[in-house]
Amino acid sequence: MGVFISINFLLYVKIARYKYNMLHSAYMKEEQNEKEISSKKIIVTAIVFFLIGFGAAWLFTKPAEAPDYKNNIDEVVENKDVSTGINTLEVNDQKNSSTVSIVSVKLQNPGWVAIHDDVDGTPGNILGAAWFPKGENSGMVELLRDTEPEKTYFAVLHNDDGDKKFDHTIDVPLMNASNAVILVKFTTTDNQAIQ
Repeated sequence: MGVFISINFLLYVKIARYKYNMLHSAYMKEEQNEKEISSKKIIVTAIVFFLIGFGAAWLFTKPAEAPDYKNNIDEVVENKDVSTGINTLEVNDQKNSSTVSIVSVKLQNPGWVAIHDDVDGTPGNILGAAWFPKGENSGMVELLRDTEPEKTYFAVLHNDDGDKKFDHTIDVPLMNASNAVILVKFTTTDNQAIQ
């Protein structure tokens, strides 16, 4: 009888160990599945945040578009000198170059002179801008690309929000008493034509 109990006990232990291994194996598979699901959730979350960040960056770094001047230009000043009382601007015709010479700019507050392409008789893309202090000054505006010979450009006065960093969406064009943009139209000539 003692041998029977021993064999029976060993059989019981073997069955218990088998059941334990089966349950433990199922538990481990379930835990592994949970880890895989958790890893997948982390990856999906990271991708979603990356896409949101990329989308936000794209929205805030879109290429600069020129402001709409068509409704705010009373007349384009052709004589290269515009005087609106407190703020004045004078620019002459000049050789094509990577800079534009500003003969005179008088500002009530510090501001910018921005050089724009001509698009159908109105200012287009901004080629460059230079900051000028309050008062009467002259100077140069460095451009992102050279002006082309025999083309028309605009010099436009812009305000400065105080940070001395040009941003056309914040440093908007200055207006005269008639609520028109203060600007001067000028043309460029070929460097070789002028000796």
